[in-house]
Amino acid sequence: MGYVGYTPAAVGYAGSRGATGYTGSLGTQGSIGYTGSAGGGNFSETTSIGINTLSSVQITGTAGQISFTANPTDPITVNDLITLSGTEMGTQILQSIFISGTGGQFGCQASDAPIVVGQAITISGTKGGSGSITGYTNPGPKTYYVITTDGSSSFTLSETPGGSAITTGTGVPSGLTFTNTVGQISLTTVAVADTAGNFTCAASSVPLTVGQLVQVYGTNSGSSSITGYSSANAGQTYYIIATNGTTTSNSGTTLGATTFQLSSSLGGSAITTTAGSTTGLSFYVRGSGALQNYTGTTKTYYVKTTNGTSTAVLSETVGGDAISSTIGTPFGVTYTCNQIELSSIATTGTAGQFSCSASSRQLSNGQKVRLYGTNSGSGTITGYSNPTTYYIIATNGSTTFTLSTTKNGSAITTTAGTLTGLSAVVDTGQNLISFAYTVGKAMVYVNGVKLIAGVDYTASTGSTIILVNGIYANDYVTLQSM
Repeated sequence: MGYVGYTPAAVGYAGSRGATGYTGSLGTQGSIGYTGSAGGGNFSETTSIGINTLSSVQITGTAGQISFTANPTDPITVNDLITLSGTEMGTQILQSIFISGTGGQFGCQASDAPIVVGQAITISGTKGGSGSITGYTNPGPKTYYVITTDGSSSFTLSETPGGSAITTGTGVPSGLTFTNTVGQISLTTVAVADTAGNFTCAASSVPLTVGQLVQVYGTNSGSSSITGYSSANAGQTYYIIATNGTTTSNSGTTLGATTFQLSSSLGGSAITTTAGSTTGLSFYVRGSGALQNYTGTTKTYYVKTTNGTSTAVLSETVGGDAISSTIGTPFGVTYTCNQIELSSIATTGTAGQFSCSASSRQLSNGQKVRLYGTNSGSGTITGYSNPTTYYIIATNGSTTFTLSTTKNGSAITTTAGTLTGLSAVVDTGQNLISFAYTVGKAMVYVNGVKLIAGVDYTASTGSTIILVNGIYANDYVTLQSM
């Protein structure tokens, strides 16, 4: 092949493909550069994202069953952890509210779930303290809509979706509750397609499914009509009874839905419409579904069973019963995988040495280990506070490991003993890489260091490479095939 030598300094990266491979056209050829062969070759450079997050997750059954986009970067295995974060369909109470400006601007303590434009915020209670809110009368409730936000701790309100900002007086109100409606996604460029409740839209940011709620706001000044809709019913609710779910771009990327049909009741008949534009209306699709004991902050479940690539059943304990669940597609929730929990951890020496029960995945140097909880055991970890992230600097791959506060750093100070009350979660990293190569002629570099075939990685399929030690966020990976 023609591939260019890899050095951290000025390297002649590939220019135009010559008849016998790649001819360097930029910079100076690296000292370990190779000459192209007649057959050419393959070359790839990428920055790793490290830990995987599952995408297009749907709750598919009532006993903890979930599905997700097939073929995650590293297959899921039994007893892996899947950590949920964010807030699904529902509400959250915004804390420590203050009025920061005269044009409807508010601030709050950083919210658990994202605040997004178009969300409804309902104010209720008897106002005390300082500041003023135009249009609000004790004891409420009154609903306003977010028209600008930083996503977490500041937002501007309007009395209508996409409308003008309300008038406010700065101050710190007391006695009021600000309830944020979360788990909703805005549908854009919506039009009525026919007389039977069929709509079109720009590709949605999430897949749509039958049974999801769609709420409509505003006054329709377009050429369409929706029988039974009234602007007086802010957030009038409909249900999806048919949809194309997802679409695919010319490049093969999976996009959201572009068509859906609505009913005024779950599983009911289609509403009556006339085709045309929907100027003045806002359409929001709401999330659905729920997992047992997930309350919208952060919670970890264990994989009870899985097909490895696209389905799993979740439990709250290792080997425990499946959780209960409600079928649907939650919004606003992130599902993080490539994590395992170590059991029966203890300190075994004075220089950061630990032991544990045999791990479900291989431990390796560089892996992140997060310790959390309150230690009531006989062992000690100097500098530990709940939680703390460490890095493995030595391990036998399964039952012993040594920790440092930095990657490749010095060992922490410990005293031997039990660690009652502490839990340890390991980020195992990304071990599987997709790459086309000729078997026996693949070369892999991580952060400029050449890995040894058969020792640091396995390359036997021509399409995937399995790393012994996982790669993590911002690791720089170079793949070459002669």
